[in-house]
Amino acid sequence: MFVGGFLLFSQCTGSSSTCDTALKPLGNASDTTARGFADQDVKMGQLVTFLQQGDINGANVLFYQEGTVHNFMHNVDPLIRAKDSDLAKNLCNAVVKLETDMEPAAAQTPQTMANDAIDVRNFLRQGAQKLDLGTPAPTTPAATAGSSPTPTAAGASPTPGHT
Repeated sequence: MFVGGFLLFSQCTGSSSTCDTALKPLGNASDTTARGFADQDVKMGQLVTFLQQGDINGANVLFYQEGTVHNFMHNVDPLIRAKDSDLAKNLCNAVVKLETDMEPAAAQTPQTMANDAIDVRNFLRQGAQKLDLGTPAPTTPAATAGSSPTPTAAGASPTPGHT
């Protein structure tokens, strides 16, 4: 808990150099086209909905276990950083805060985590614009269903990831 508190404190005070370099790439290559950003925007909307509904387990499964959401944030950082290093640092700090707040030891409220996810989503949208991909928008009927995610099965055990 002390480490997470220190990380959060150092982010707020600007004394951390955690985001002076790009987040480390994770998993397979992410779709960094306009469609990829749009798909991730929808998933971030689902993440926010899970958190606003208090479904932290569902949020963890979507964020970490489904593979693309968490990885995408890490994998687009270098692309955004090449265009706007300040935006990339803001995205990185927001991702680290979301990851930290989603840890059970952080004891954050679902609304705090939802606000974190909203910040990440907004920075990703700005990143898409910096990459000349426009503002992400749902691309398929299934993508617009992001406002009502399916709750996770009871007993599902999310595996938190780390930066």
